[in-house]
Formats: sequence, structure tokens, C-alpha cells
Amino acid sequence: MKTDKLLLGVGLFLIGVMCCSGVAWRIGSTFPQRTVLSIPRRDIVYQTYVTGSLKDRDGKIGFVNRDGSRKEVITVASKGSVVHSPMVEGGMLLFLVDDWPEIIHGGALWIYHQGKAFSCDLRLAWRPSRVGHTKQYVGQHLWLDDGGIGLFRLDQKGCHFDHDLFSPAEMRSLGITAVSGFHTEDKILLVGEHAYVYELHTQQMESLALPPMTQCRLSPDDRQIACVKDEGGSAWIYVFWADGLSLRLKRHWPSKELPSTGVRDLSWSPDGKEIVYHRCVDEQECGVVGDPKNLQTMGIYRLNLDTGEEELVTTGGIMPYWIDWGGVSTETPSP
Repeated sequence: MKTDKLLLGVGLFLIGVMCCSGVAWRIGSTFPQRTVLSIPRRDIVYQTYVTGSLKDRDGKIGFVNRDGSRKEVITVASKGSVVHSPMVEGGMLLFLVDDWPEIIHGGALWIYHQGKAFSCDLRLAWRPSRVGHTKQYVGQHLWLDDGGIGLFRLDQKGCHFDHDLFSPAEMRSLGITAVSGFHTEDKILLVGEHAYVYELHTQQMESLALPPMTQCRLSPDDRQIACVKDEGGSAWIYVFWADGLSLRLKRHWPSKELPSTGVRDLSWSPDGKEIVYHRCVDEQECGVVGDPKNLQTMGIYRLNLDTGEEELVTTGGIMPYWIDWGGVSTETPSP
């Protein structure tokens, strides 16, 4: 009897440990696999907010055109979940799902393609980024125990982890906190206190003369780099011309008031003429992302890089991603 109680106690202890560690995050899933989605053909997909309570979470994401028209919100995950950092790439819908109120960014990677949902054995901190013309993607692990920055592959059958590129210790040593892939070459851009360009095949890394940045994204032709720099709750946006390892500041914009999200990102238009990002609509009423009553204080904006004109696309969302549909048509789900 004592032995049975001891084994039961050990079992419950192990379950408790798993539920509070990265292991549990890799096991569970909250995506309704039998749900058939029709992905709206819009310019931009975005996260429809983060609430601090599980009961308020509805597993939805939003779609809207660049001019704010034809806004549509669809459900992609179970009630009680929040969907972070959605993106559409090559006809596949990718997003990060979590169901813990303590996490305001990142989650389990899911792929939806042609009526099928695939769960990946990956927990990512931020939106992944495709590298070059391959099927490789680069991403940062959500939990430091799982690793730092790694490569994985996506296809219509799911995702396949390749290997880690940089451990958490190496990231700290290099002073890097974010990663993004080049579009035309098999290279990645590493930014933070310092910046580097890393070539995947040769494993060569070269320093880049870039000021400290929170996040940077390369234009579709890799000739421009757009960055956001977090400075005490406000964000400065910088755009640089890039010629190899030589950079020239194209222009920068004064601080944009941001909410208390810890989430800073932006996305390029397919033609490389505009970027899209989120910020507070009114800095005097800029709420905390964890408070659902402040939903409409958040706005998605697009910025014309030639004229410097900023326009509000829609309210009620964060983490926008500009979709490059190319020749890919909107999905028509099977019955």
C-alpha cells in the first residue's frame, strides 16, 4: 500500500513538472483538426489581440485589405486559445497557439494547408521566417531549455526540425535577440545589441554595422532593411539601404507609442514600397494588451517609405503580416 501511494505521488509530481515545463508545451494541442477553413484573400493577416483571461480567448485571427476594406475575422483554434503571429506563406497558413494567460507572445507552431491542420513539435517565441528559395525556416525557441535559434522545414505534410544554429549561451555572447531570413540568399540576419549576417552553407558569420535594434525584416529583394527599436515603451522605425554588408540610412520616423506588449515587429509589402506594423491609435489612451477593454486602442498602420505617409488600416489587432499571394489562389475547402 505504501509503495502504491509512493508511486502515485511520484506520478503526480512528474505530471506537475511536465505541466510547468517546456515538455508540456510540446505535447498539447488546441487546434480543431477537423475544422475546414476558407482563407480570405486579403492583403494583411493579423493577430486579433491578447486577453489576460482564458475565458475571453476565442482562437481567432483577422484579415483585411491594405485600404481597410473587407475586414474578416475567422476562428482557427479552440476557444480558450489565443493565436499569435499569423502569416500566410506559399498558400500555407502558419500561426502560434497558446492557452496560457502568462504568455503574451509565441506558442506551438501550427500549419493549415488544403483542408488539413498539422501540429509541429516546436514552440516558437516569434513569427518564423523563410530563408532563401528553400523550404527552410528560421525561428527562435520559446523556452530557453529547448534551444536558441534553429532551422526547420515546412511542407504540405507538416514540419521537420533540422538543427539548432545558436544556443541561448551563444545568443547572449553575441548580443543577439532576433532573427530573420534573407529572401534571395540562404542567409539569416541576426540583430540585437549587435548585428550579423550568417551564411547557412559555409557557416560564415560577418558583422553588420547596424545600431542596436529590437527586430529587423528584409525587403523582398533584400536591398532594404526595416527595423523597429524599442525605447522605453516607444518605438523608432528605421529603414536602411543594404549593399552587401554596407548600410545607408534611408530615413527614420519619430517614436510611435506602443502598448505594454513586449511585441515589436513589422512586415513588408510584396512590392517593397510599404511596411505594416501595429501601434497605439491614441497614445493618451494606449492600453495594455492584456486588457480586452482596450482592444480598439490598438491600430494596424501602413507606412509609405517614399512619401513617409502613415495610414491607419484597421483597429483591434496587432502583429500584422503582409501576404504575398503571387500566383497562389485562395483555398477552396473540400466539403
